[in-house]
Amino acid sequence: MSVATARIVGLDTAGIRRTRAEADGTTDRLPHVVPVAPDLGVVLADDSGALLTEPALRELGWTDDDVVRAAVEVAQQQADGDVAVVRPGTVVVQDPDLAVLLVAAPSSLQGIDLEGAPVLFPVAPTTFILTGADDATGLQTAAGLAAQILADEDGGVLSGPPVVLGSDGWQPFRHDGVDADLRTIRALWTSTAANLQQEALQAVLERRGEDVHVAPVSVARLDDGDAAFAYSAWTEDVETIVAAVDTVVLVTLDGQTLPMPFSRLRELVPGNVDELAVRPVRYRLHGYPDVEGLRAQL
Repeated sequence: MSVATARIVGLDTAGIRRTRAEADGTTDRLPHVVPVAPDLGVVLADDSGALLTEPALRELGWTDDDVVRAAVEVAQQQADGDVAVVRPGTVVVQDPDLAVLLVAAPSSLQGIDLEGAPVLFPVAPTTFILTGADDATGLQTAAGLAAQILADEDGGVLSGPPVVLGSDGWQPFRHDGVDADLRTIRALWTSTAANLQQEALQAVLERRGEDVHVAPVSVARLDDGDAAFAYSAWTEDVETIVAAVDTVVLVTLDGQTLPMPFSRLRELVPGNVDELAVRPVRYRLHGYPDVEGLRAQL
């Protein structure tokens, strides 16, 4: 057997695939994903096109380091340097082999002039937007393009939140100058990933005999020009699973509603919130809290 291709995958996307496989009973066919950056991993396929599973790699005696090394080697052989220049200092990497090098071995890439540290928006399998951390216009351009792709429900998405290259590799990227754009991107990705997983996760829970509701995620803006935010509803007496949303709307049986920042809800009633061991990140909400008591603490 020889390795023919390597590809970057979103870890949340891989998590969705795992949830669907658990619902179908086909987890033994899942490819082995090696994380190489926040929210991103790499997979290998052999010369027949079959993705390599954990048992197959174990049989070869390969470690995760071996997988990354093989991914970089095969990508170096096949990358053709296909990039689209959006503006000076901001490019879109469209070659999947070049994307492997960009994410797994960024020091191997030369010839792309950026203002500041590289910032990567990995939004689609053939859309890796690269700009510089000190390039204000480039960041706005990249963030706008990423949000446009994530908002397109017909588009194939890979991940969402951008990363910046530092001395310890890729790290989550934050920047006050484009904070609203970054919050919008995260909200759109949270909604996309959670809703792609919703049906399969509900099926897995029902198979286990668990009476719990997997809440859909919606995205809204308070005013034009504001950052978008992701939200889900939690109805009284209904044990509910939510994604890592910005806002949870509590709904009582007598019709009262209380929109509440999810971070604040976790802070005030930590015993009512349990994080689940799945990707995308999910939380189980149980033991309905006193809404009026919460309202008084906002």
